[in-house]
Amino acid sequence: GDGDWPTTHEETINHLNGYRASRRERNDDADDTISTMETAMREALRVLQDLHGTDNLLLFARYETEAERQDRNEKILAVLDTFKADKSGGAAENYTRYLRDFYEYADALTRIDHNPVMEVEGQYDFDTTSDTDPDPPTDDQIQTLWETLKQLPDRRNLTERVENLATRHGLR
Repeated sequence: GDGDWPTTHEETINHLNGYRASRRERNDDADDTISTMETAMREALRVLQDLHGTDNLLLFARYETEAERQDRNEKILAVLDTFKADKSGGAAENYTRYLRDFYEYADALTRIDHNPVMEVEGQYDFDTTSDTDPDPPTDDQIQTLWETLKQLPDRRNLTERVENLATRHGLR
């Protein structure tokens, strides 16, 4: 329900509820994905409270001066450092992604001067390879593809990329 965010900051609560609804309705996120996102955002709020004494998520995306921007980025770095220290690599990466996506969601609806997560996440070496990424093609699959392409009537128009692939696999 609406009272399940560990914050009393109304604007944060409103945007968290909107973010959840958007993911559910626009992304067709499954219940377990929504639950993971909720866990991640609750943890982000707890870490912000513990480290920085605030539960206003939007504060970190707003600044008036360059010094404030840098200070807020450093505070978000501390949050991401905590995720990395306390969670498995995959969970830390998910928590970081949900926090980044929250700021992207809110940007269309309220004042967001920058996405602090996007500004700092490049400092982390999260493994972005999905567990469901397909395996690269085998030599046999490349051979079959090459033989098929050679049969096409417009085979002279094979792209340079396909020819390079064939050459790498010794198929010229």
